[in-house]
Amino acid sequence: MIKQRRLLLKSSVATGTIAVAASAGLLAPQAVLAEMSRDGFTAKTLDDAVKNATGGSPTESADIEIKAPDIAENGAVVPVTVSSSLPNVEAMYIFAANNPTPLTSAYELADGAEAYVSTRIKMGKTADVVAVVKSDGALFSAKKEVKVTIGGCGASREEWEAIEEFPPYELNIESGEELFNTPFANGKSYADCFENGGIGIRQNYPYFDTEKGQVVTLEIAINDCRVENGEKPLRGKKGDIADISAYMAYTSRGNILDIKIPDDPRALAAYERGKKIFYTKRGQLNMACADCHWNYTGYKVRTELLGPSLGQPTHFPVYRSKWGELGTLHRRYAGCNEQVRAKPFKAQACNWVDSAGRQSNELPQLTVIVNDDELPENQAIVLTESRSQQIDLSLSSDTDGEVIEYANYLVNQGRLEQCNGLIDIQNAANLLNEACEPGLSKDNCAVNVIANGSAGEQNSETRPGQFTIVPPALKSPIGLIYRWSAIDNDGGVSSRDITYCIKTTNDEPIGEDDHYQVEYDGTLTIPQIQYNADCSISSGGESVLGNDSDNAGADSECLAAELLTPPSNALNDFAGSFNAGGGFTYTHDGSSGSSHDSFTYRAFDGEFYSNPVTVHINVDQGSNVSPFAGDDEFTVVSNSTSNSLFVTANDWDPEGYPLSIESIVSQPDKGGSARINADGYIFYTPLTGFYGVEKFEYRVVDAAGLSDEATVSVYVSNSGYNPVAVDDTISAISGKWQYLRVLDNDFDPVNDSKLRITKISVPDQAGRLFIDIGGKLLIYRSARGFVGTETFQYTVRNSLGKLSVGNVTINVAP
Repeated sequence: MIKQRRLLLKSSVATGTIAVAASAGLLAPQAVLAEMSRDGFTAKTLDDAVKNATGGSPTESADIEIKAPDIAENGAVVPVTVSSSLPNVEAMYIFAANNPTPLTSAYELADGAEAYVSTRIKMGKTADVVAVVKSDGALFSAKKEVKVTIGGCGASREEWEAIEEFPPYELNIESGEELFNTPFANGKSYADCFENGGIGIRQNYPYFDTEKGQVVTLEIAINDCRVENGEKPLRGKKGDIADISAYMAYTSRGNILDIKIPDDPRALAAYERGKKIFYTKRGQLNMACADCHWNYTGYKVRTELLGPSLGQPTHFPVYRSKWGELGTLHRRYAGCNEQVRAKPFKAQACNWVDSAGRQSNELPQLTVIVNDDELPENQAIVLTESRSQQIDLSLSSDTDGEVIEYANYLVNQGRLEQCNGLIDIQNAANLLNEACEPGLSKDNCAVNVIANGSAGEQNSETRPGQFTIVPPALKSPIGLIYRWSAIDNDGGVSSRDITYCIKTTNDEPIGEDDHYQVEYDGTLTIPQIQYNADCSISSGGESVLGNDSDNAGADSECLAAELLTPPSNALNDFAGSFNAGGGFTYTHDGSSGSSHDSFTYRAFDGEFYSNPVTVHINVDQGSNVSPFAGDDEFTVVSNSTSNSLFVTANDWDPEGYPLSIESIVSQPDKGGSARINADGYIFYTPLTGFYGVEKFEYRVVDAAGLSDEATVSVYVSNSGYNPVAVDDTISAISGKWQYLRVLDNDFDPVNDSKLRITKISVPDQAGRLFIDIGGKLLIYRSARGFVGTETFQYTVRNSLGKLSVGNVTINVAP
């Protein structure tokens, strides 16, 4: 906080006398009077007053800001605020051009004092309010016209009645409706961001957002919607944001405003801070909101009737004749602050006062630490998809407060300039939901922030302000800016924008089996695959690589094939013919009885190999060839009977002959029963009371009597709708963070995509374990230096609230 106080010289226009107030003994009144020309207060014209008071002629400057009402009542006191961004301001002067004595007040500023003054002057005629600022010995000026009318309304009774017949705010509502329905550049609109399309929801604001950890007004929600859709935020006091919120409020007429405070300590703290601001005195007049809107409700200040605080926010945004336009509630807040000669807070910002009722001009300092080094203001953090990064936040507060909460929310996204050179900016997505992997749920398409010390945290070295940041799985890189705020118990707030530049990583390719056919003693030639620059297929899709896939990273290569085992019945040099593009030549050696041949390969993307892939070659000998039976998986409910399993749906015959089930080779291994039904189905009944996984085998046969066998796995769910959490054994590296995909082998008879992890136990060897915010993954790291086996349990829940518990064993290697 700036400790020096301004030296304030007040002049009485009526008497022409000068009153001097010295602050903190920095300058004696006699010294001020000696320097200030008395002739400035007696001059009758503006030019003479400026010349006599300042000793020169000022130059107009855009670095001076004057705040005063556009319309004022004749003889009323007009609030005026002057501020300047000019350096080393020594003095400030305020003139009313058409007053009998134009110089209304002069201010001498001490070294280091802020160039900001607030006062009230009387005006009898419409005139320019002129401010002159002395900076580094030079003079600069600015002006603002204030219209003076009888009653301050600027209109006769007849004009006022005409205005009421055609209210001007109706045009603002029409403008707001048009803005609300105008699509953003990405094709979406405000309606996509709000419940019920944004219609009839004004009564729900403000509310406390538990994810962001802050109070959200309707105006903040509107700007959040814009930012999430790649648009710039609007200013918070007037203009488009007032029109849009007015339209949304207009659609909510008659609804009852009901502000709920959730059972969240951060929400209660926000309520208490708001209450503290309402009752804390501020400004040169040392007044609080409660002085007017609680203690003196119903009294008049000049011509204005003081209304109660209760219910006032329901009226906003409002049209005021004084403004000549709509304004938000935060615009009115700013006006009240100026009237008590206090510097207004920024609209829609979370600014507070300290316990002594003084505005904290020096905000607490928020420091960001990454990898034990302080992060400079203009430097971004480079993250890799699905991989965690720890950041430490520390708050040094001039109020000596302790941090009670941290919050963060998204303010910008896309191809950010700050990320140029750090990620592949040309291929970056514009929006996070466009960058995420296809099929990723909305809950999982988010940057997850885990406060170290949450459930499962056992490391005593952690402290508040340490967070683990985990980006989602991405198909494209992207830049994100999050605004972090830290709040201490004295109301001090510090905010800082942190840029995350998230790059994609390479995953292992996935290879799919292939099937080809060649005539007996014949030759099969498959061309190699050709890729475009982005690794999409240009030609040669029949290559063994044509049905393989890879979630390639920014630096990965297109897939290449590598032969593992050659076929058994190739006459030619098969290995020599097999190429990296997955093409080959196969000539059957004419051996009798060889109706089927095969070879294996794996795909390589420059970093990772795929699983081994089998290529089947059916040899047409002019006679029937054995069919192929594929393994199956099904889910049924416990205690159910005669479940129809269509096991032959993935079976096939090279000649295309129909297949039938010849026999159940092995009955279900957990006591259930299986019997053959017609048309490729098997009736399956689990043992009463059993739930879990049961397996059996069957054989299919073609018209010539050739056959093949397959295995059926049946997942039996208990209680009809309960999920099944299957135990996992996972390998990990000591001291390294990694995802645990424990849901991959779990199943849910209702809907697998809705299965979530809701609870975890404490790892038995002091490892660190968190539930990913989306509830689909676990994040684990062993204790530093630990090598061995660690176990814990996790609980899954489906969309109907049914639970299941699974066991996890982690084998931790050095």
